[in-house]
Amino acid sequence: MRSHLRSRMKIAHPRSVQISRNSAVMIDVMPSYEGYYADLVHTVFVGTPNYEQERALQAFLEAKNIGVEKLKVGLKLKDLESEVYQTYKLRGVEKYYVYGFNHGIGLRFEEDPITTIVVQERGAEVVSIMVLNAGHSPLSGKEIGTIKMEDTVLVTEKGAERLT
Repeated sequence: MRSHLRSRMKIAHPRSVQISRNSAVMIDVMPSYEGYYADLVHTVFVGTPNYEQERALQAFLEAKNIGVEKLKVGLKLKDLESEVYQTYKLRGVEKYYVYGFNHGIGLRFEEDPITTIVVQERGAEVVSIMVLNAGHSPLSGKEIGTIKMEDTVLVTEKGAERLT
């Protein structure tokens, strides 16, 4: 039996913007395979990122790596969020921080727990074979645009495994 891989464009947050030199452009795709979704976002720059964009990008990548490395069974997502925030604070980019580093993913491209908008789900505990998005909330501000790099991860008893 052949499997088909198809990509669906997320239309939940569309908006028109003027792209100019040094703009941060976010590319967000949700591939679907046999009824299950993944979530993958990359930020690219038109031209060379300015100093503040580069600083924010490096902090985001560091926070995302920490967020994936620390994901383990039994951890509360709000505790992981605190670790991510501390990374941003240490790097001096906390003013760009938006809450909600993780959300569930699977039969839909955004599932419970959705820590960005459902406050009570921030206390959700990570369980084995949970599939999460890591890096959901962007760093965002006038000086940097929107910087976001998402991956889909599978949490097992051994820790988190990147699927994208």
